[in-house]
Amino acid sequence: MNLLPTDGSVKLFDHFLDQNVSDNLFFIFKKKINWNIEKINMFNKVVVCPRLISWYGDEGLNYRYSGNQHRGSGWDNFILPLKKQVESHLSTHFNFVLCNLYRDGDDYIGWHDDGEKELGPNPVIASISLGASRLFELKHKEKNVKKSLVLNAGSLLVMSGKTQKYWKHRLPKAKSCQESRINLTFRKILGDNVCGI
Repeated sequence: MNLLPTDGSVKLFDHFLDQNVSDNLFFIFKKKINWNIEKINMFNKVVVCPRLISWYGDEGLNYRYSGNQHRGSGWDNFILPLKKQVESHLSTHFNFVLCNLYRDGDDYIGWHDDGEKELGPNPVIASISLGASRLFELKHKEKNVKKSLVLNAGSLLVMSGKTQKYWKHRLPKAKSCQESRINLTFRKILGDNVCGI
């Protein structure tokens, strides 16, 4: 069921992963992913990203995100099965993933859209949540319309159609949250962003 009233599609599969699988993946990813502190461009200023970040993607792909260039270097075996599971469920191929580690409720991501030209005009963004439950918010860019939902461990959120064109989204601070959350957003980078082409 589409959770948006207009101009796009957002679907939530709340129990995409069962609890044991979700808990196990959280432990593995927190330990094995090479988490980095990254500086990003925000409102014409360079700031330290308020969460930890890592990237994986098909070898040779180039993705520019928040002023930083990221090059795919292949998929580690501990992430590849989840990628294939998401692809099978959605009948969609992904070639890049952004991994975010929100260490506690002070870590967040502000209002933004995933409208980079590398993703094309109507990208499919598939977002897996692990660990702590956090509030996720969307707001229409032109109309006074907002939508809020809670992303629980093991859930899969899918944004598609014109969602990135008409909506912004964020994960706000949650002062009462003392636990960590990992979020993996799978996406498809267009072919002309393959290095050397």
